[in-house]
Amino acid sequence: MRIKRRELAETHLEITPMIDVVLLLIIFFTLTAQFADTLKTPLNLPEEKGAGATEEQGTSAVVVDMTSDGELRLQAAPVSFEEFLHVISRDQKEARASGQPMDLTVRVDRACPATHLNALASALTQLGVRNWKLATASEGAGS
Repeated sequence: MRIKRRELAETHLEITPMIDVVLLLIIFFTLTAQFADTLKTPLNLPEEKGAGATEEQGTSAVVVDMTSDGELRLQAAPVSFEEFLHVISRDQKEARASGQPMDLTVRVDRACPATHLNALASALTQLGVRNWKLATASEGAGS
């Protein structure tokens, strides 16, 4: 049986709205990636092969930076040692209440004396924080 050309309906697919949505998503993710980088203090991390970055679902993530002079920074803002311990204590209680582990990452500048890191580790142990990570740069990569 032959089908006449007039009987076939032409369909039009409008892709302009889809292109608009894709461009908006690209802009959104580009800007959020840049904002996340501005919250990091520029540090010269030790170059060691680490365990790799792991994204754990449902964890309360805290990242603290320790500069070369031992100053602590949370989200690029300077914070005193006592304020930091108060924040960690509060976050640990919230994580326990929700039943999720707290993910603490410590980024320490390579030029920072070990006494500052030892004092931080000792204080974290006294708070009951036993699992925390020390950030490193991949070998051959700068931070």
